Amino acid sequence: MYRRTSVSLVLIASLSIIPFTLAICRHTSARQPPQREKGDSSFWHEVEQNEKEEIKALEEAFPALYKVKAPTGKDDELSKLLLERFYAARKEVRWRQKDWEIGMSVPRIRGNLLADANQELLKSRLELVEKPEEEVAVREDFVKALKEFEKLVKRNSANGKTDAASFDRAHYVLLDAEVQLVKAKRKFKK
Repeated sequence: MYRRTSVSLVLIASLSIIPFTLAICRHTSARQPPQREKGDSSFWHEVEQNEKEEIKALEEAFPALYKVKAPTGKDDELSKLLLERFYAARKEVRWRQKDWEIGMSVPRIRGNLLADANQELLKSRLELVEKPEEEVAVREDFVKALKEFEKLVKRNSANGKTDAASFDRAHYVLLDAEVQLVKAKRKFKK
């Protein structure tokens, strides 16, 4: 008797979780951008145009970080790969920022992905530095960009849109960037 009752209760409890799980999945998928066919050239053209405009805005706001000199025909294979890696990191940061703005994933994961993408952007940009003073300018722009991001995270944290850990992570990444900037300035003065 007790076995049947406990099995029945477990079965009922398991079945009651299914609608909740489906509701979460439906809510998550509702926030994803619409999927288009590759043949829909107007959609992809619009995506590419928006991407170019957003990257141009980032180049204007943080020129030392987001702008690099155009490759020349004489560049060797390594230079081309470094430049291509930088462009890929720049695009990833842009997409991670979009994810952050529209809330496509769990806040802590979103924040970590964006922080990691920013670190990769900085690393790839520093590999393209040609003069020591350029490194300081790149790091200064990086700090400025992270300060803007920290403000956004702080505002979202105050509004309950993100958790305190995301703010702490953003603050840590900013502090680390500021430490690296001071070190670069000291190295350049020597």
